Amino acid sequence: MVALLPIPIKNRNIPQKRLDEQRQTNREVLHDVLRRLLQPLTFKQNPSAGSGYYNVLCADGNFRRFKPGLAAWIVDCLEYSDLHHVQRHVCFWCECPKKELGDYVHSDKEHPWRDHNLYRTLGNANTKAADAELSLRHVH
Repeated sequence: MVALLPIPIKNRNIPQKRLDEQRQTNREVLHDVLRRLLQPLTFKQNPSAGSGYYNVLCADGNFRRFKPGLAAWIVDCLEYSDLHHVQRHVCFWCECPKKELGDYVHSDKEHPWRDHNLYRTLGNANTKAADAELSLRHVH
């Protein structure tokens, strides 16, 4: 991890003008943090960046070429599972059973991908058989 981005508190019960001013300030702070964080990746700071690769000084004192990749982490995993109506501690992408999480699965025995349209149809059916099918697929 390189940085934590500032997340402002939610303002409630304040006048609209003050709320707009606070939102503008929050945007400016976030943009300033991102500008400072990404500054070393600019062409002015690193002329080799024109090729898509950067020369970076590593901890061992040597320069190495690398191609950066930005990534994000979904911190609120519980909210994510609630949003998609998937039980906790199961795979969000496929219907892998809990006991097989983290195991290597050969390509001819891959689990089916999650089909949220099917889950919606089964949920709307509102029958015991549909509820049992959803339970088998770890959907609530």
